[in-house]
Amino acid sequence: MNDVQTIHATPAGPAVRPTDLRDLLEAQDRDFVEAAYRLLLGRDADPGGLQFYLSRLRGGARKLQILQEMSTSDEALASRIELKGLRSALRWQRLKSMPLLGDLLRFCFESEGDSPAEVRSRILEHQPYVLNDALTKIN
Repeated sequence: MNDVQTIHATPAGPAVRPTDLRDLLEAQDRDFVEAAYRLLLGRDADPGGLQFYLSRLRGGARKLQILQEMSTSDEALASRIELKGLRSALRWQRLKSMPLLGDLLRFCFESEGDSPAEVRSRILEHQPYVLNDALTKIN
């Protein structure tokens, strides 16, 4: 994590510019979406795309789910940018979504799933960012 640069401040403190999958998954909210665009598409997020993925993230979608959607888009496939470790992480994610086997893998490796409680937990994680956005619009 020595290659981290500051982008802008968020409710939790300064944002970072992720350089690999691990750092990207640690990024939160808007910083995650913006960094995913840069790492997977090689460009800044357009306003519509930023809002779309931000609403998905704030609605409880898993970060790997969003990365899968972005990395399999026509634009990502055309750009041929590859984020080291993403393919492997997505393969594990697919295995963990399988009935029975997925339950066992999630239990053994303590990974997140899509139970109602886990989705609610992810939604709650983003509430400080939602509040910050609302306060910014008021000011």
